[in-house]
Amino acid sequence: MNKNELLSQLRKFVLIKSGLRNIDPAHCKTISELIFKETKNYVSETTVKRFFGFAQTIHKFSLFTLNSLSQYIGFTDWESFCKDKENEASDVNDIWQDLKLKCQAITEVSLIAKKNSSGVPFPDLSLLVRWE
Repeated sequence: MNKNELLSQLRKFVLIKSGLRNIDPAHCKTISELIFKETKNYVSETTVKRFFGFAQTIHKFSLFTLNSLSQYIGFTDWESFCKDKENEASDVNDIWQDLKLKCQAITEVSLIAKKNSSGVPFPDLSLLVRWE
């Protein structure tokens, strides 16, 4: 997962934790206050606006901001949030790879069964099925 995807995930979880489905600039002050109550770290309303795209972002978010937001949603810091999301992504990739292998096996068995039950001579079917 790249940093933009991780930031997007963090935004989603901050909204969920805050109890908001949608956000507008007026909610940023409330989120800032909720973060302070939960973590005792002050993330300004303006920083929250930048984080959600309501204000121009000139530079990257500080580690303090990312740590505070991660702590707000229940992680120890930004690094632990990133590691958790990376593990989730690799688990999903493993599931898809497993599904691909199972589908490939079923398809090959089905093609062989069709070839054997047909009276028409077929070329080697394994050359027709390509898995990428």
